[in-house]
Amino acid sequence: MKIRIEDYEEVLEYLMKQRWEGGDELIAFCDSNSPVDRQGMHTFSTAEAAAEFCYEMTTDVARFDYIAIRMAYRLMSDAKNDLDKLMHSNGIVDIGGMVTNYLTSAKKKKTK
Repeated sequence: MKIRIEDYEEVLEYLMKQRWEGGDELIAFCDSNSPVDRQGMHTFSTAEAAAEFCYEMTTDVARFDYIAIRMAYRLMSDAKNDLDKLMHSNGIVDIGGMVTNYLTSAKKKKTK
């Protein structure tokens, strides 16, 4: 999930609100090189619902994917305080990449 740097705070607040007020656990989005905004994000309470949505929305041109809201907003919050954790280029922040890096790092630590 890629977002514009200027949407960072708004997306972070939106994710926290969806998790804590809406009870949603997952966020689905079009997984392309183009950034998404809040309107391009769809939240779900179950993995089954998110997976079904992604399956139905994926086409030859666009692929949809989902990630855990909790992990996304925690990593985003951490990156606000430690810019070395922020994956960004040309004004685009790669939240999906941040999640992938975190999971890869955690897996490596676990296997040591």
